[in-house]
Amino acid sequence: MILTISVFMKVLVKTKNLCHTDWLRYRTMGIGGSDVSVIAGINPYRSVYQLWLEKTGQAEPAESDNEYTHFGTVLEPVIRREFMQRTGLKVRQKHMLLQSEEYPFMIANLDGVINLDGEMCIFEAKTASAYKLDDWQNGIPAHHHHVEPCAGRKPLHFRKCHLGTAQAHGGRQG
Repeated sequence: MILTISVFMKVLVKTKNLCHTDWLRYRTMGIGGSDVSVIAGINPYRSVYQLWLEKTGQAEPAESDNEYTHFGTVLEPVIRREFMQRTGLKVRQKHMLLQSEEYPFMIANLDGVINLDGEMCIFEAKTASAYKLDDWQNGIPAHHHHVEPCAGRKPLHFRKCHLGTAQAHGGRQG
């Protein structure tokens, strides 16, 4: 079965067998979801200046190498699988970096897509630690986790996004 993601996007590169360094370089070719929160000034982990240096080729692209990003990557398939079990929705992983035909500076590296009765939706997997529990108590926090999946909706012409989260409470009740 061939699943068309969007007629408004083209495949910039297939990522299934792409090494991490090359994947980071391809991401410098446009503005993606994780970049939008930096540009909006709501990402506490990167500065607009650092992003500008990377996008203009004046600095090597970097991704935070810490426990949060490590476990976010490791747990993404688990979150996707658990989301499908709990919701009954099928999430398809596409393994590609997409570029907008309409806005070529916009790129998207989706965690997955969902076909919901013929309407394509973005799936975004996120993790949160017990240290961030207060941020998530009342739902999705209004910071960079919320902006990232929303940024992909415009170039894809999708109206919806589903967010799957894994929250490690570390024994705290909540």
